[in-house]
Amino acid sequence: MAVTSFPIETKTLAELTPSTTTLGDNDLMHLDQGGIDKHLTGSVLKQEIIRLSGENQLPPKGLVFGGELSKTAANSLTIQPFSCLGKNSQTITLASSLVKDVDSSLIDGTGGGAKTGMTIAADDTIHVYAMLKDDGSVNVGFDNVDATATSLLAAETDYVDAQYLGSVLYETSNIKGFSQGGNFFQLDTPVQEAAFSVSTTPVTHISLAPKRISPVGLYHFSITSSYTGQFSVSLQSTLNTAYGPTRVTVFDLDHTADTREYGVIKRLLLDSTSAVRVVSQDTQSGIIYLQLQGWEDNKIGKL
Repeated sequence: MAVTSFPIETKTLAELTPSTTTLGDNDLMHLDQGGIDKHLTGSVLKQEIIRLSGENQLPPKGLVFGGELSKTAANSLTIQPFSCLGKNSQTITLASSLVKDVDSSLIDGTGGGAKTGMTIAADDTIHVYAMLKDDGSVNVGFDNVDATATSLLAAETDYVDAQYLGSVLYETSNIKGFSQGGNFFQLDTPVQEAAFSVSTTPVTHISLAPKRISPVGLYHFSITSSYTGQFSVSLQSTLNTAYGPTRVTVFDLDHTADTREYGVIKRLLLDSTSAVRVVSQDTQSGIIYLQLQGWEDNKIGKL
């Protein structure tokens, strides 16, 4: 590429032709640096802009800075300030915390956040989104259909972008109590997902329709005091995901007649095709409980 140099001081802004195209990596700009004529490529300039952005630099798409959730009232959440890139690569930044209601229609600012036409039932998973309006304002909205913002943006046509922030679990008439620490959500009280009997049958499969489908569940087992002996219990899913194993197993080779907890099983994504597999090594009977302790939303690749 041939470049013709000319002294910048001989040109005024009025004499220069403004560029009306997007800056390309191979575009050249002429500059005078301390009396030395130099040229700068578009690629170098864009890298320097990113470097100088410092604390204002946005995270990659799908990752959120801030945006922690907390339960404010029976049907209200407080959303902390956040900064992120939305599904459509728009900058979405909330400067101060916002309180939104899950059971009333979406409005600007404090108040309702439910998607148009949204109805909530017991055990619903409610997904929380950062939203960018066509006038540049930022809001927070809720949807119980999916965690990709597709149905939300289709229903709210005056919004141009959205980013998933997290999810909460709804009970009969209120948000289930929880606490958030980073990407982990811990329920104030566990939710029973399944209770199944162990008898003389050595292998049992029980279908499981979990209350939470989108995030990765944190589960634990407990067993009633009427059961003694050896057993193993597995959770299994047909999902082929990057979240972790499709089967997690707990073993107890010498269970005594008491109530025993078996800790948290992390990073298991269950869906409506999931099942529980129980292997009993003796003829004792009892009941095994599977409880949801919390969940993990790593906020990467949600959109």
